Amino acid sequence: MILPHQKIKEFCESGIIINCAEESIRENGYDLRIDKLMVLQNGNVKELETSHDEYYSLNPNSFYLALSVEELNMPDDVAALMTLRSTFARLGFLISNTVIDAGYRGKITIALHSPPYNYMLKRGERFIHLIFFKLTEKTDKPYSGKYQGGKILPNL
Repeated sequence: MILPHQKIKEFCESGIIINCAEESIRENGYDLRIDKLMVLQNGNVKELETSHDEYYSLNPNSFYLALSVEELNMPDDVAALMTLRSTFARLGFLISNTVIDAGYRGKITIALHSPPYNYMLKRGERFIHLIFFKLTEKTDKPYSGKYQGGKILPNL
């Protein structure tokens, strides 16, 4: 079952979604905002600087990692699917759609490819749409993997 606006609002009020923004609570999901943007260089993550007006300058057809403003504390009976907002899909962005497992705790790392032209991405922009699903019961094996706590990269 996909969870509606009022349930997402409860998630914000109860601390399941931390750093929640009212305008990000949608009809049947939540829009994650971009906080930090990073590139991979020689197996290391390098954080990009924003311009004075809080924009990131993205090169065409390039790979980036983004970190969400929000932090999630997923209950053991809720999972989420991360999708690109259609506005950005229409601009030519691509992401790896990812499941956020029941029991996950931390910020969300987004792997994205920029469009085939230069683009200025505003810090705090609503970029990803999360669709929350209620499991039929609590999982007996909540997430406890290597990305727990918002770790950005696996050991390379």
